[in-house]
Amino acid sequence: MLTSDPTNKIPLTTPSAQQTGLKILGPLEIKPDTINALMIDFDPNTAIVARGNGAYNFKPTGIRLVRMSDMLTQFGSISGTVSSTFKDWSSATVSVKRRGDINDADPIAAGKIFSNYTSGAWQSPFAIFVPPSTPTVSYKTFISANGFHLYSSSAVSVVQSQTTDLGAIPLVKAL
Repeated sequence: MLTSDPTNKIPLTTPSAQQTGLKILGPLEIKPDTINALMIDFDPNTAIVARGNGAYNFKPTGIRLVRMSDMLTQFGSISGTVSSTFKDWSSATVSVKRRGDINDADPIAAGKIFSNYTSGAWQSPFAIFVPPSTPTVSYKTFISANGFHLYSSSAVSVVQSQTTDLGAIPLVKAL
């Protein structure tokens, strides 16, 4: 979309990316036993360029990686893999609420995940970043998907800079 005509969607082409793929700039270091969170970012003002024929290109180098570890030093994460062998599910909502001295009505973190058919099941991994637990506050994870019962984890503790893995989370088909 152009700001001069926001309702008109314009396709972007990536001429050299058709042969060589997108190029993501930036150093990348994966460290063992630590949260390795990355954010993919692009600036449309520099990554999208007008061609002489009125079309627009997406520069293959217009994407950059941002290492989140510096920004997430005061966080830990909750992760897991949602799956179902019974029925296709296209998306689910994962949300996390505090439990203990604070009992959130609304989640402090939430997001949608999308499934892929892999190894005989529809599944999707997730990771949600939250502040570390305190002696009186832990976290519960909730997963909702159309056609399935609401999943609710037990309360878990989250340690700063570490992942609390809920493991495999099977969706239970609603009757």
